[in-house]
Amino acid sequence: MFKSAGIKKGIEEFKIITDKLFYKKNENHYHLYADKLIVDRENYGFFSFDDYFGLNHKDSTDIINLVSGSKTTIPTTFFGMGYYDNNFITSKNSIREGAGLYSSNYLICQLFPFKELYELPHRYYGSGDRFKNQYIQIQNERKYIKSLSLLTGKYEWETNLENFGEIRKILGVVENKLWVSLYRAGNEKNETRLLALDIESGKVIFELDHQYPISDWFIELLEEDNSLLSIYSGIGTQALDSPLVEIDAITGKVLRSQRIESLYNQNLKIGFWKVLENKIYFTANQDYLSGTHIGVLDYNTLELLWVTKVENQKGGFKDFQVNHNNIYVLDQGNQLHIFEKTEKI
Repeated sequence: MFKSAGIKKGIEEFKIITDKLFYKKNENHYHLYADKLIVDRENYGFFSFDDYFGLNHKDSTDIINLVSGSKTTIPTTFFGMGYYDNNFITSKNSIREGAGLYSSNYLICQLFPFKELYELPHRYYGSGDRFKNQYIQIQNERKYIKSLSLLTGKYEWETNLENFGEIRKILGVVENKLWVSLYRAGNEKNETRLLALDIESGKVIFELDHQYPISDWFIELLEEDNSLLSIYSGIGTQALDSPLVEIDAITGKVLRSQRIESLYNQNLKIGFWKVLENKIYFTANQDYLSGTHIGVLDYNTLELLWVTKVENQKGGFKDFQVNHNNIYVLDQGNQLHIFEKTEKI
């Protein structure tokens, strides 16, 4: 069970890092807080990776060890998604090439102790997701997916997925399978596709059967279980299905595909969701077209364990995070609603 622990107002952004709440408020400058303690003024963003907390400034990044509390400042900016094996990718000399399109030089740096290792030989477009020493990028109106070697600076492969739809998300890599979700609008019906590509060659090696009702966006790779989980619902005031599909990320086998009856019976249409300790935490709408409720499902049985309406919200929900003791939901009025656990569920 949970109870309301109050509302924080004026919150632009928040993250839960090692069970601690960090949030950003716009008070002439962006101030970053950890609980009530101000961490930094005039920061550009913050992130976490491994046992570290990163804080971006205009031309530098503070790296704070979350165990020891020690801080190191490096003379460049980067984000945790580009980190692997004590080195990271960063960009410089960015040039606007068109609407929403920039080219940059890529630089590979060692983090501890900091030093520039080497610069890749060309200019490159866009950003990407790093998997070891491959940088996977979505390009050409989200129709192509490419793999850039961070060792040589050369593209190892490029795959045109236009026939499957528009690439929506790169979900992750499991045993050399790169999982990707796509969406295609059609004359008869809209379709979501789920593909696995060989990470070494870019060849499509698996496509989920179209009969399964999966989401192109509300689907995640659960790394601890090596499974893909999709849960979504339509938007409306009447009861609608909230189908759940779970897929083995190693074999592609569908482990379960079912309607979440406990939500349907309560007229709850699921929105954001997170899995933690065999529970599915979620937001949902009931009688309105945007989220109004939060709740908890048992991961295995899908029994509805707890649900409540969020009071005094402004607009729908735009972010939702959980830790072992609290649920946090940010509404469109920049109000952060906090719920704390009162007893084990």
